[in-house]
Amino acid sequence: MVFVVQSVSSSIGGAGGGIGYAGISPSVGVEFDTWGNASLHDPSSNHIGIDVNGVLDHGSGSPNTVNVGHDSDPTKGFDNGQIWYSWIDYNGTTLDVRLSENNLRPDSPILSRDLDIPNILGVSDAFVGFTSGTGADYGNHDILAWEYRDEFDPIHNQIPEPATFLLFGLGILGIAGVSRKKTA
Repeated sequence: MVFVVQSVSSSIGGAGGGIGYAGISPSVGVEFDTWGNASLHDPSSNHIGIDVNGVLDHGSGSPNTVNVGHDSDPTKGFDNGQIWYSWIDYNGTTLDVRLSENNLRPDSPILSRDLDIPNILGVSDAFVGFTSGTGADYGNHDILAWEYRDEFDPIHNQIPEPATFLLFGLGILGIAGVSRKKTA
């Protein structure tokens, strides 16, 4: 799965090893990959990458890719069947990715990359979203909840579980409905 910031549209890229991101240019993507593609020099079947312009080839020793867990121990990587939490922050010069198996935001990022995203995109407005692809194998990619902020304002407290978040959202909708009735 890839979180994508792009200027073109809500386009999708190549399937299979391209995980729906390959070829989207101009763009920046944060890749959460659970398949090791030898042709793309993936370091393992459990890794995160910060990619630019739809290029997923990590090459030998890429500083923009980091392993998550160990291929020899499937209980330690993305494909362990657990819910994973991620925080992606951009402060205008550095893109940070934090990752956890619980809803507590780690103090330090697992991966960082200095990027000038407006320069890469060539515009000040962009489309954001997710894409994915599996090719000939099976992968289940679910986003249980997500939040986007268009200014640098990292979430420092724990995020609520998806069910709690949904109930909170329903409570807000109920309050909004009451407010309309009073003002109408």
